[in-house]
Formats: sequence, structure tokens, C-alpha cells
Amino acid sequence: MGTSDHSAARSGLNPSTDWRYCVGRGLWAAQLELMTLLDRHEELRKFLAGVQREAGAGLAELFLGIDPEADPETARMAGSVLHALFIGIMVKWFMDPGQALSAAEVAQGLQIIGARLRGGAAGDE
Repeated sequence: MGTSDHSAARSGLNPSTDWRYCVGRGLWAAQLELMTLLDRHEELRKFLAGVQREAGAGLAELFLGIDPEADPETARMAGSVLHALFIGIMVKWFMDPGQALSAAEVAQGLQIIGARLRGGAAGDE
């Protein structure tokens, strides 16, 4: 059993039957591999840099209901934060799925961060 198989077992995912592992891991691995090529392939870097705004706008619309045509600046900011969070979560999951946060834990973590940035404690409204 390889290292990634052990990580999958700890996370409760079965690499041969669980679509979250099979589809997600292959897609995420391809995205991470692309990052290693950016210094040597200027066209690829320019292409990926060019689609960042679209990716963020799409995430803002999909997850937050922000219409990028009606409010492009809000979509840009919120979508960029979502995109950065997803990339970070993806990398952490790829390293060890067993330590990956659940959606509820991500939401709670964001609430804690938001409260601290506003000068309060989590749960303070």
C-alpha cells in the first residue's frame, strides 16, 4: 500500500470506489503539476494568470450568489478569496486527506477569523 493509500484509508475514503478520491485527486494532481511548469512555460503562465479573474468571478457567483456583471468588484474580491482558500485546502488535502477540514470546520474557521478581524471573539455578532 502506497503512502497516498494510507492517507486515503485514514480519511475514510476508498481510492478504488469513492468518487471524491478518484475524481478529485486526479483533477487536483493535474492542477498542482501545472504549477510546477509555470517558470519554464511563459505561455502557460500567461494563460493561467488570464483566467484567474474568470475563475474567481465564477466561484463568487456559484457559492455566494454574487453576479459578476452586476457587481464586478465584489465578485472579484470575494471570488479571489474563495479561490485562494480552495487552492490551500486542495494542497492540504493532497498532502494528507486525514487532516482535511470538513465544510463545517472551514465555515467555523472563517467565522473565527472574521470575528477576530473585527476585534471580537467567535460567536460575537
